[in-house]
Amino acid sequence: MHKMAGGLMLLMIDHLSGEEMGHLMGRLYFWGAGNVHVVPTQTKKSRPGYLVFADISRVEDALLSENLAREFGISGYHRIESSHCHREISSTTSTLTVCHRGESISIDFPVKVIGSCDSPLHARAEYEGLALICDTIHARCGAAPSLSLIKKEIAKKIRTGGLPRIIIE
Repeated sequence: MHKMAGGLMLLMIDHLSGEEMGHLMGRLYFWGAGNVHVVPTQTKKSRPGYLVFADISRVEDALLSENLAREFGISGYHRIESSHCHREISSTTSTLTVCHRGESISIDFPVKVIGSCDSPLHARAEYEGLALICDTIHARCGAAPSLSLIKKEIAKKIRTGGLPRIIIE
């Protein structure tokens, strides 16, 4: 288990539209925030609002405060000092075999591993790898596979230690 000092932003907003919130989220990432979450709420007088949580461990407060005020009319935020407790994260590559109309193709994809690759606590294919698999199958086989189906099959095989194999009709 690893532990490191962190900073969590809590921002309460009731004056921006949904589109502006999307833009704010992108700007927070651009300014160095990580793991930005936007939660819809209902504020006083029954107005719609948002709570924003973001990891701002690596963000300078003066720059963040100035940018929020200048670009979004936000006068302040709460900074909550925290500790980020986490396990080791590793990555490896696995191979998916796809069978389609009597032909087999192999597709390498990244796997995120919690713990060491030698002794994983959990492993999974992330969205980017799954999207790459779907795009490759579409380009090479002309089939449009279900990302959810591929994710489930890969997860099942990773848990049992086998290599995933998918048959596409």
